[in-house]
Amino acid sequence: MSFKIYHQINPATLILLEDQDLVAYACGSNIRIHRLSTCELLKILNEGNSPIVSLFRRKDTLFALDSKGKILNIDLRSFLKVSETDLEVEVQLVKVSKNFEHLVIKPSNIDQLYIYNLAMLLEGTVQYETIDLPAAAVDSTGECFVEISADARFVFYAVDKVVQAFSTNDGSSIQKIKHNFPITSLAAQNNNEFIVVGDETGKITFYYIKLDAKKQGKVVSSTSHWHAHRVTALAIFENNTQLISGGEEVQNISFLGIT
Repeated sequence: MSFKIYHQINPATLILLEDQDLVAYACGSNIRIHRLSTCELLKILNEGNSPIVSLFRRKDTLFALDSKGKILNIDLRSFLKVSETDLEVEVQLVKVSKNFEHLVIKPSNIDQLYIYNLAMLLEGTVQYETIDLPAAAVDSTGECFVEISADARFVFYAVDKVVQAFSTNDGSSIQKIKHNFPITSLAAQNNNEFIVVGDETGKITFYYIKLDAKKQGKVVSSTSHWHAHRVTALAIFENNTQLISGGEEVQNISFLGIT
């Protein structure tokens, strides 16, 4: 089953809601919701002029975060906006933890990561913890990416050829990994045993880490060259058995037995 999309979508906003037979995505400031089984376009929402940078779901509510820091709360039963929360910060990067308990944001023009408790945030309490980014990461002109571990204990920030792991407990930097080529995508494994980096040459590298160790030793890595061009997307299945990657050559690859 497939349907054609005649709009430029932000792939970071594509969300599948199988239990409700829905798929949603953003095109600029528009949010489009389709019936998954029939491909029927059910609703187009346009609640502002700022591009949507992330869509995520909690129970019967779809949340849309735009580049100006506004979170729109959309009822998935009526497809109507019921409320909104203003973070009062412009958003460069965003990531929601897999347990939907934390939201990580890299604000535009601010040398920090903001970590929000999602339950408190959605109740209207805008409070966050901060992680200071090192000068080398701030001064870099390369692409940057952020990931948060499934248990929300670690945040990973990648820019240019470097990945750094930070503790969300005290904001300290606990691991630094230097890659050989500019990084173009990043994914974190659910048990905090490895991270995966895609780069501009099409290579995918697994870095095996021990974030809970008192002293960090040498990082072991393994590399596969699966894409003809730069890697554009990485996602690890919740059971940690498969990694799906996308490249500029429009090809998807599944890895089996990566644990």
